Amino acid sequence: TTLNPTTAPVTTTQTPTTTPTTTQSPTTAPIPTTTQTPTTTQTPTTTSTPTTTTSTTTTTTTTAKLCSWNTTAVTVAGFGQLNTPIGFYFDKTNQIMYIGDYGSNSVIRWILGQPNGTVITASQFTSLTGVTVDSNGTVYASDSGSGKFLKFSAGSNSTTVGTVVDTTGGANVCVDTRNNDIYLLSAGRILRYPLGSAPYQVAAGDTSGGSNLNELSGPNGCYIDPSNGNIYVADNGNNRVLRFPSGSTNTTNGTIVAGGNGSGPNANQLSNPRGVVVDQSGNVFVTD
Repeated sequence: TTLNPTTAPVTTTQTPTTTPTTTQSPTTAPIPTTTQTPTTTQTPTTTSTPTTTTSTTTTTTTTAKLCSWNTTAVTVAGFGQLNTPIGFYFDKTNQIMYIGDYGSNSVIRWILGQPNGTVITASQFTSLTGVTVDSNGTVYASDSGSGKFLKFSAGSNSTTVGTVVDTTGGANVCVDTRNNDIYLLSAGRILRYPLGSAPYQVAAGDTSGGSNLNELSGPNGCYIDPSNGNIYVADNGNNRVLRFPSGSTNTTNGTIVAGGNGSGPNANQLSNPRGVVVDQSGNVFVTD
């Protein structure tokens, strides 16, 4: 007779006959029964009693909200100094906001918590739409009206005239903080400028546009994941957000990470998304 030390309690019943029988009834396992016959040999017979297990599956349904607004939000910039701000970059390390103010066609440097910002570019834009900053403090701005892509050195002020990097036009601009490469959204493409200088390399899309996974239609916002270099693009005309791997080219297919199900208000839809950013946990946030 074998006892299972991990199973309790054990019930033993002895029958006072010439053939002793021991029965063990475990509560969580099959019930073994051993019968010993008092002869010159012992013939063990093991019988397993099948156990029926009932499992319960609980399904949890989560409903995602496409957009939400915190009515207790705090105003951190403006106060009568901004006029249709569109471009935006936040220097998290130094707690500084860089704002592309479309109405005044100027880039404003605003320290978080201060009541006023400082204009750091001369008025040489016609339709300022994008702004970003590299680790050296160099400011890059895209002008969709004149087609100019400009940069301003660290320490620029309202009299500083920027250097024209290219004249390919662009709706927005973003930085790869790993290496200071600058990405410009221009005519259905993502253009990569190594260290913020021409010539560019095509990172995704082509000038013909389209809805295939290697095409874009009026891309408007971009973000480079600093942990791996993945490129996230708010594909405005296709109502979706695409992710391209680091080192991608115009033949690389992107992966849809949001939208892509037509224009609409449902949780799996977008309607002309304009901006995108990704947090450290990989959550994607879209301005729609």
